[in-house]
Amino acid sequence: MSKKKPGSLTTTIGGALVGLDYAILKTGKPPAEQVESAKPQKPVAADDGGTLTIALPEDAPPAEGS
Repeated sequence: MSKKKPGSLTTTIGGALVGLDYAILKTGKPPAEQVESAKPQKPVAADDGGTLTIALPEDAPPAEGS
């Protein structure tokens, strides 16, 4: 068996660029699927038309000594 010669500098740089290119531009979801997942959802209406009441606590008295 013969030993492999080390590649030239241009081959090494070319391989690195191809690997970097693939890592950056690798295939993802098709654009139609990306747009579909980004659409806002329709709001859900209350069945009985109820109301939401939010009660806030009263202001606490200031601490003594301050």
